[in-house]
Amino acid sequence: MLNMLCARVALVFPPTVAVLLWSALMPQQTLAQEGADLTAGAVFAMSNARDGNIVVAYYRNANGTLVEAGRFATGGTGSGSFEDTSNSLVLGTRAGESAPNNLIEPQNGEQQLLFVTNAGSNTISVFAVHEDRLELLDVQDSNGEKPISIIVNKGLVYVLNSGETNDNLFDAEGNVIVNCTTGNQKPNIRGFTLTADGQLHALKGSGRKLSGERVSGCAQVSFDPTGQLLVVTERLAQPRRLHQQRSTIEWLDDEGLIVTFRVNEGGRPHARKLIDATGQGPFGFTFKRDGDLLTTGQFDVRPGRGTAASYVLGTVGGFQSESDSDDDSESESGSDRLNGKLLHSSSSLRTGNGTLTLIEEHTPFPQPSFGPGGGEAAPIGLAAS
Repeated sequence: MLNMLCARVALVFPPTVAVLLWSALMPQQTLAQEGADLTAGAVFAMSNARDGNIVVAYYRNANGTLVEAGRFATGGTGSGSFEDTSNSLVLGTRAGESAPNNLIEPQNGEQQLLFVTNAGSNTISVFAVHEDRLELLDVQDSNGEKPISIIVNKGLVYVLNSGETNDNLFDAEGNVIVNCTTGNQKPNIRGFTLTADGQLHALKGSGRKLSGERVSGCAQVSFDPTGQLLVVTERLAQPRRLHQQRSTIEWLDDEGLIVTFRVNEGGRPHARKLIDATGQGPFGFTFKRDGDLLTTGQFDVRPGRGTAASYVLGTVGGFQSESDSDDDSESESGSDRLNGKLLHSSSSLRTGNGTLTLIEEHTPFPQPSFGPGGGEAAPIGLAAS
C-alpha cells in the first residue's frame, strides 16, 4: 500500500476559488504569474506520509490556476493511512484562522502561519508563510495519541487527539477500523499558547475529554470566530444520558454529537456541553460570520444519505438546531456552505450566481490503494473564500 494517502488543503487570503486536492502526480501546465506570492494567494496540501509528512505549496494565478512552489518537510511523520477527519491543516495568524473555516482576514503586517498535524509522530508543526517558501518554526508533542485536527485563535492553539494507536485501515479480518474507536486513550483536546515568533508552549490544565465515550468517531475541533467557544464533532458517540435512538439496523441509529466548551480568560476549556446533533454522524463544520454553525452529516457513509444542517448559539452556550438535516445526495461529506450553496469539489472551482465552473485539477500525491481489492481516492477537504 502506498504511504501517502491523505491530502488536506488551506487557502491564503485573498483567494477567490474553492479548492480540493488529491492524488496522482500531474505535470504542470501553467507558469506562475510575475510577482507570484504565497502570502497573497496560495494553496497548501498535506501528504500524511508515513516516511515523512510534507506540505506542498502552490502559487495561485489570477485566473485560479495553480503552480507548485515547493515541498516542505513538517519535521514529523504522517500515519500513512486514511484519517476520517477535518482541519488537519489550517492557515491563519496568531489572531485566528484564515482558512478553511473562519476566514478571519489577516491584518497588514501579521505573519501568516500554517499549522499541521503529524498523526504518525504525535506532533504538531508551525510554518511561517513567506512570499517564496515555507519556514518551519516549531514542532511540538501534541500531548496525546494521533493528532488529527488543529485550530488557532487569539494566541491559543488547540489540537484534537484521536487516541488511536493503530494506523491500519483494516483489521486482520478485513474489517474497516473506524477512527476514534479502538485507541488506548479516549479522544481529547489539548491547548498551547502561541508566541509572536511562532513557538508553541503546552498550556497546563487545558486537556479535556470529549463525550468520554470509547466509540467516538472524533472529526474536527474549531473555535467560533470570537474565540470564546471550542466546538468538536463526534460522528459515532451515543452517551446514554442523551437517550438517542438505537436500532438493530446500524445506519438507522441516532448517533453523533456536537461538543462545546467555553474558553475562560486563561485560555482553558470549561462548561462542557453535549448536544445531540440533528441527523446522523456530524463531521466537518464551519461558522458563518454571524456565529451560526453549519455542519455536514455522514449517515453511516451510505450513498445518497449525506446531509447538511445549521445551528444557532443558545442562551446557555450550547447550540440549537436551526434546521433539519437537508439531503445533499452525497455521503462522506466535509463541505462548507458558501452563499447558501453547498459545495462539493475535487478540483479548482469558481463560483458565481450559485453555479460552479471547473478551472483545472491538481493531484500532488500518488494514487492510494485501499485494501486487497484496491479502490479510488476520495475528496475529504475543502476551502473557500
